[in-house]
Amino acid sequence: AAQAAGWAIRDSVETYATFEQQIATLGAVSGATGSELLELEADARRLGETTQFTATQIAGLQTNLARLGFNSQEILDSTAAIADLSIATGEDIEEAGKIIGQTIRAYGLEASQAGEVADILTQSFNSSALQLNTFAEASKLLAPVSRTLGVSLSESTAAIALLTDNGLE
Repeated sequence: AAQAAGWAIRDSVETYATFEQQIATLGAVSGATGSELLELEADARRLGETTQFTATQIAGLQTNLARLGFNSQEILDSTAAIADLSIATGEDIEEAGKIIGQTIRAYGLEASQAGEVADILTQSFNSSALQLNTFAEASKLLAPVSRTLGVSLSESTAAIALLTDNGLE
């Protein structure tokens, strides 16, 4: 019993250390100030407690968003929506974050619209053969054209889903 308790304590310490290292990496990548980093850390802890993801996974997602050029507020505005998309579709959270981040940038949207983006993608992925990787590949070509022509993300995603349903991937 004592050995089991020792392992549990060791695992807890390792988990804490891993999380703290991820937060340090987030701070370095994002350039977040003390109070901003504390907000990001609190958000990661909150989502780690209220979703199927660990706080360390959420902090990793936040770091990836920082690598896409998101500032602290944009990260806070989009993280929960990305977690929701990942849960609703079964897609990897880091990949979901990368795609939502790129989609927001490609369509000239605001990070505060991440929930809308997640809703559009979730609805499309769950009602068609469209999957995250197919959407990402198609968007590389379609997003710049759509943005230039004023075609919405919703319309573009519906078109990609229709093409995918008809075997054109």
